Amino acid sequence: MNALQDIQNAAQTIVEQLAERQVNQIKQLQAQFNEWNGRPTVDSDRVYEYVYRTYIKKWNQATGKFEPVTEVPGRMEIYKTISGNKIYKSIYNDIMLQYGAWEAPFKSLFISQNLFKLNRALSKHLNEQQTATNIKVTVGGDGAEVMADVDGKRFVTFGVLCGGEVQRLHYRYRSSLK
Repeated sequence: MNALQDIQNAAQTIVEQLAERQVNQIKQLQAQFNEWNGRPTVDSDRVYEYVYRTYIKKWNQATGKFEPVTEVPGRMEIYKTISGNKIYKSIYNDIMLQYGAWEAPFKSLFISQNLFKLNRALSKHLNEQQTATNIKVTVGGDGAEVMADVDGKRFVTFGVLCGGEVQRLHYRYRSSLK
């Protein structure tokens, strides 16, 4: 008899799966850096150099396309280039994040933040007096979706990964009851 609570319970698995996906993406970034680094130690300068060599592309007039840099400037120039670009800086931060105890606090914060946002989206359309049946939860390439039949209407909520530096690890949830 409580559609809101039933769908919230089913949808919690979405947030847990999305948190695991984000952790795996960060770990993959670390693995790529470790393979490139080829050293047992890590330092900030080495991570800056990796980001510069791996992600920065320069226009090649002869070929007419962007290509990876071949010449690496001095340390200060690399630092200014990376620090002046939000995307490169976030890659640097994700790699550096790996070298501390990050996974458990990251997952916990990610799950609590996204559960709050998901529950807010659900409560806009559902209440305790409604009944939900046929609850289905799916996670795909771009995000996740919850579908259910609520008192003869079709309820759908989906979450998609936000962009931008601040919101890059958060999902935006949209719901409808038709």
